[in-house]
Amino acid sequence: MEYYGIESYSDAQVKKLGLVGLSGLGKIVSSGTKSSIYDIITERIIEIIQSNDNLVWRKSWTTNKEGQPNFPMNYSSKLNYQGFNGYFIKWQMVAIKHDCPYFMTYKQVTEKGGNIKGC
Repeated sequence: MEYYGIESYSDAQVKKLGLVGLSGLGKIVSSGTKSSIYDIITERIIEIIQSNDNLVWRKSWTTNKEGQPNFPMNYSSKLNYQGFNGYFIKWQMVAIKHDCPYFMTYKQVTEKGGNIKGC
């Protein structure tokens, strides 16, 4: 199975291919490449920068009524995402011009009776 260009294997497939212990953050993410997740993220950031003709700085975020940035937050808990996850989601929000700061996990969506439509 492939998600956004990254191959994904079930636990059984990982065992069958002899990749046990070689997957996870900073390790092999597919048998076809030796790229780490860090390389994939770095390449994506470079692609975003290179695809923009006008790199003049401008405020690219929206703010709430208190003037605080609309940083990505969990819809259920109303807590901001922390560390790299928050910044990575924010970069994606800017790239697709997405203003709403609220996000939910798959589990939270299904618990509220919703479902996720595949890409």
